[in-house]
Amino acid sequence: MTTPPLFSEFPMLGARLPRIPIGTWPTPIQRLNNFEHELPVASLWVKREDLSDPQCGGNKLRGLEFLLADAERHRARALLTFGAAGSYHVRATVLAGRRLGFDVSALLLPQPNAEYVRRNIVIARAAGARLVPVRAPLLPLAIAREWLHARPYIIPPGGTSPLSSIGQVNAAFELRDAVRSGTLPEPDYLFVALGSLGTAAGLALGCKLSGLKTRVVGVTVFARWYCTPARIARHTGRIARLMRALDPNVPKVRLVPEDVVVLGQHLGRGYAQFTQDGLEAARQLRETEALMLDGTYTAKAYSGALEYLRAHGQQNPHGLIWHTYLHLPAPPWSAADVERLPRALQAYFRQPLQPLDIEP
Repeated sequence: MTTPPLFSEFPMLGARLPRIPIGTWPTPIQRLNNFEHELPVASLWVKREDLSDPQCGGNKLRGLEFLLADAERHRARALLTFGAAGSYHVRATVLAGRRLGFDVSALLLPQPNAEYVRRNIVIARAAGARLVPVRAPLLPLAIAREWLHARPYIIPPGGTSPLSSIGQVNAAFELRDAVRSGTLPEPDYLFVALGSLGTAAGLALGCKLSGLKTRVVGVTVFARWYCTPARIARHTGRIARLMRALDPNVPKVRLVPEDVVVLGQHLGRGYAQFTQDGLEAARQLRETEALMLDGTYTAKAYSGALEYLRAHGQQNPHGLIWHTYLHLPAPPWSAADVERLPRALQAYFRQPLQPLDIEP
């Protein structure tokens, strides 16, 4: 098993921080040769987080390796998490958790309908998860525990916590090693979708700790009031404090809101509401690079990256897009399978999809 570069840098941190290896690291970095000539850039690259695992891959697996190890350390056998009805975080948590023998339950909030919502519901249910639709953001945990007849290990929405974000700090050290080895030039900008903020915060902190001058540019996909530079900076502080508590050799670093860029204009009408610009970005990347995007996260992130790079073309920058999406086909389902779902989840299979659904 290869030692993560963050732990090679700070061995005490690695010794004190439980982790269950699930993914294949480092993930590949691919140059967008067929696409970059359309942009005023020196080069454009993509970090293929989707290739970390054929089932659990995508953005969330790095953090789940730490969260699930912490759950085992607490001798939990059940996991409880939260998300929208078609949450990729919930899907990844269910697949990774069930692989390790956990019972997994998820409280699911309403969201706009899309083909991926149906697919993720079917995948999670087929893996054995208990899916509970709710209308309030957080169901009282006492009620949830009564339903589960257990004391589950709680995984927050998006899987975002200081602990899980250490996985993203390590990802930035992977990037540093790739730059040192000549795989790619040091990026001027790193573009990533902004939802629960854990990926952007961990990458920003990791870039600073590893000595990269790369600036993280987050593209808002959740809510403008939540996805702010100040919140990202506060989360980096929490991650840094946890790392230093485990290993005093981790340097004291501080990020301020001005260290990150947030692009809020690509959200469209709201979370999981697809946009025309995102649809166009998805079409271009599929045709030129055979990359699959999703309308909720990566299509908006790519759309924001392309506009930002065009606006800063006079700098002839090197750009890197953090590709967080793994397309998984759903197992076949029947009308009887849908009937066994809670009524609020059945509705996604009966209501029409939103007009700009971009996924096959």
